[in-house]
Amino acid sequence: MDSVYISYSIPYEHLAYEVSKIVEEKGYEAHYWKMGTDYKDNLLVLADKIVFILREYYWSMNIADMTRGIKSEVEKAHKYGIDMYVAYRRRDDIIQVYKAAFDGETLSAVRGSYLESPKTIKYELEETKSTKRKLRHK
Repeated sequence: MDSVYISYSIPYEHLAYEVSKIVEEKGYEAHYWKMGTDYKDNLLVLADKIVFILREYYWSMNIADMTRGIKSEVEKAHKYGIDMYVAYRRRDDIIQVYKAAFDGETLSAVRGSYLESPKTIKYELEETKSTKRKLRHK
């Protein structure tokens, strides 16, 4: 099963649970550090994707304004090429997980690009394979 690591600052631990439910509904296995337990670095490194909760669901954040822990996890995800996402609460109070862009200084959500279900992605790949025509040489 594809896994997603959820990164957040300690004051927002309660939001990690909300985001984990959204991620699980999409078909991923959600992991995040829980206060009072040992931090396991391998959960992030082995994850297929990472979702950042930037304060109270910010759209973007400069790396200089991040806590040391979040900053470290952004840098690790970037270093290991892990797909990054940002959880954002829209005006209508719906939490949506958007693809993120990181330019070395700012982590930002990308409008119109969402965390897709791994089942949908695999189905689209299979559909593409089955619709290709085989060329025959004469």
